[in-house]
This record gives sequence, C-alpha cells and structure tokens, in this order.
Amino acid sequence: MFSRVNGKHSVTVSVVFFRQDRASLSEQCKKNITRVSRLKAKLQEEKSRMRRIKNIMPEAALYLRHALMVKRKRPDPERPTSETSGHANMLTKGCQLYQPNGRFIS
Repeated sequence: MFSRVNGKHSVTVSVVFFRQDRASLSEQCKKNITRVSRLKAKLQEEKSRMRRIKNIMPEAALYLRHALMVKRKRPDPERPTSETSGHANMLTKGCQLYQPNGRFIS
C-alpha cells in the first residue's frame, strides 16, 4: 500500500482510507450496540411476560376447574344459579386479563 515512488502522497491517501474505515467500523459498532440493547430489552420483556403467564396459569386452571365442576352439578343448563354466575364471572375476569395479541394486562 505504501510506495516509495509517490512517497508522502501515498501515505496521506492510506491514512485517509484508514480513517474512513475506522469511522465506518465505529458507526457499525454503534449500530450493533444499539441492536444488542434493543434485543436485550426485548428478551427482558419476554421473560417478564413468561413469569406473568406462569403466575396466572394456576389461577386460570382453578377457574376452569371450578367452572367445569359447577357445570356438572347444575341440574338445569338453561337456568344459571348464583354459584355458577359467580364462577363464570371469575372465569370471565381471568380471561379478560389476556389480550388477543398474546400479552397480559399488568
């Protein structure tokens, strides 16, 4: 890259190219750091969502279990009792925590 024929001009051009490369690499590094930060935040959000799901699932299972047990006990399926209404309300409340986009309301 360095030539004795052109001497100083060749060194100057090389230095300019090295500086441009360094600036380009620096910019690329900044973009990578930003991307990594964004991915880390997304991972944290996903971990948090999974913890909320784990916490909600036992409660949802309980609501469903109650709803199924009450349904078996109910003599007239056309006439809901106050007990079944209460369980249905709990089930509805539990389901309302879940949004269609796959996220839970905090």
